[in-house]
Amino acid sequence: WGEEGRLWLSSVECLVDAYVILLRKLAHAQRPAYDAQASSVELLEILLSQCSLHHQLLGMSCAVLRLSKYLFSVQKDLGLCYLPEISGVLSSLSCILGALEFESEQLAGLKLLAFLIEWRHENALKTNEVVHHVSEELLCVLPVINLVISPSRSVKAVASHVLSRFSLLVLELPASCSSEQQDISMVHHISRPTFILPKLVQHLWSQSSSGFFFTKYAICKGLPESAANYSEANYWTDQINEYLSVLAREKLTLDGSSSKTMSSAPISSLVSSVVSVLVMHPKLGTSAARSLGNLGASDSKLGMPLLLVILFYCKIMYSNDNLSANSLLSLLESLPSLATHGFVLPLALQLISPMLKKDAQ
Repeated sequence: WGEEGRLWLSSVECLVDAYVILLRKLAHAQRPAYDAQASSVELLEILLSQCSLHHQLLGMSCAVLRLSKYLFSVQKDLGLCYLPEISGVLSSLSCILGALEFESEQLAGLKLLAFLIEWRHENALKTNEVVHHVSEELLCVLPVINLVISPSRSVKAVASHVLSRFSLLVLELPASCSSEQQDISMVHHISRPTFILPKLVQHLWSQSSSGFFFTKYAICKGLPESAANYSEANYWTDQINEYLSVLAREKLTLDGSSSKTMSSAPISSLVSSVVSVLVMHPKLGTSAARSLGNLGASDSKLGMPLLLVILFYCKIMYSNDNLSANSLLSLLESLPSLATHGFVLPLALQLISPMLKKDAQ
């Protein structure tokens, strides 16, 4: 780490201890603690963002993740509520989980995620909260599934537990939500980078065609001049699919098309995290399923994780008659796109055959 790294971590520990003392004093004095709690959440969000953006800090991720869980545990023990602003922490966590290399770091990240999921669930039960928005925890589906195939038994066990919780969160996704029902906690913080990902998901979920202009310029740039005036209002996922087809023709990847990619949080992984949530959307589901296949085909590193994401959602949809059969078929139809990777086809057949034998329809 070096002297500079040790000083940085020492400062982080002092800040966390200071917030713990402040929150305890406010709680014992029965004084409002919202501002102090929100400030502590912002601190943790910044620290995790720094770990995900600066490769030299990745070695300190384990300590930062443990300190984050400690500070959140103190808040919960003091009876403080789960703040909506924690979505920024979850967004940072979704980026950093995929970059963690060591078992201790991966376990620390998974345990923090599991704690936040349980805390939010308990808080919702206590306050009788009705969910009108998408759970930001689902942005972590892709990195968690990637850890399920870890060679470490400990990591695999915790990741499997978190994945089982995700199965419940998926079934609780709202069929629709208006802009008025969205999480208002992010309205005043849109300019903060960590809120871009959850805000995008909320925006796309509530207004299925609102993401039209997001990739319009990039797509038009890659299409022939005759299509320069392209203005058909397709879904955001349709735009992604068309852009990926342009890159495929030019033999480029979503990450390779940009000269300023972040090695710790590739663009293709971030887009895949968003698309994997939209698979359950009533209107965007079929298009999102195709996007998963196209993303997996375009990037060999995402081939296995996205195959498992597709199978994860297939299992959920297959087990619930109330979910769209069209989305399930689209997920199955996306599997051939992944067949460009040699390991996918035999594995997919091995996993899908029991489903087909059980119910021929």
